[in-house]
Amino acid sequence: MKRVLISEVGPRDGLQSIASILPLTAKQAWITAEAAAGVTEIEVGSFVSAKLLPQLADTAEVVAHARSIPGLTVAVLVPNLRGAEAEYLRAFEIDSNSTPSNYFIAAFYAAVGERDKALGHLSRTAKIDPASLWVSNFACEIYRYFGLIDEAMAAGERSLQLDPTFVYSEPLLAALYREMGRFDDAIALYKKSQDISGRVPFGLAITYAKMNRREEAREILKAACATRGSYTPGDATAHVHVVLGENEEAIRELQRAYDEHSSSLHFIGIAPEFEQLRSDRRFVSIVQRIGLEPEKVFAANAQGTTASQALSTT
Repeated sequence: MKRVLISEVGPRDGLQSIASILPLTAKQAWITAEAAAGVTEIEVGSFVSAKLLPQLADTAEVVAHARSIPGLTVAVLVPNLRGAEAEYLRAFEIDSNSTPSNYFIAAFYAAVGERDKALGHLSRTAKIDPASLWVSNFACEIYRYFGLIDEAMAAGERSLQLDPTFVYSEPLLAALYREMGRFDDAIALYKKSQDISGRVPFGLAITYAKMNRREEAREILKAACATRGSYTPGDATAHVHVVLGENEEAIRELQRAYDEHSSSLHFIGIAPEFEQLRSDRRFVSIVQRIGLEPEKVFAANAQGTTASQALSTT
């Protein structure tokens, strides 16, 4: 049975075509309303020069709002990685103490394998806004990607201390528990998130796969897809397949994610779950087509500068 993905592009394509500038609060309300109506993917803006498109000058703030909406896939148009870096740096230069500026440039540098730069901006973000739930949750994942377990644990536990119900989607502390072999803790946290959100976490399927409970992993994967309606990003399902050792299925789903412009695909280069695919030329090809340098992003998992050391170089 064929599936149709409806991706709303109005907040970007529509607004860039008119002369008037819609206020930030109106854009946020628009996106919130569309998500509430059932739209699962929205292209919310574009990181292009504000001189060319002043209508989209607040894209960083719009993205920050959109990413706070549970279940919403957030897309942004970026001409290329060089253009993306230039715009992130421009935002940082405008306000180096802005949480969104540091947050998004940290995510960008992590994805492209710039380990020290990513850690530096991530540490700045935590110092600027230590009470931010979404920053702590995100930091847990990035630190895990880089093998910084102590920092990842501190960030993940901090997010739960700030709000014990902040597990509405994929609790990233649970992924850390899983990689540490604390399977019972991971399962408990994933199931708590499921009870709160009503959505089955893909991480739960990955956990069962890591425990070699293969049939349960497949059943959970099926349930996770079902609770997300008509569309599931291919890179999300690929995570489960690769841990199950189903490399062909994983490659197929990653290719689908590439074809459908998944907004989270750019992290596959540094995600440790995909390490076993790094010798597969098809995986390398996908990484290259995203615009990443395979050797650089694959090496980013290696032990190196700690978060505190990186901060001093930023």
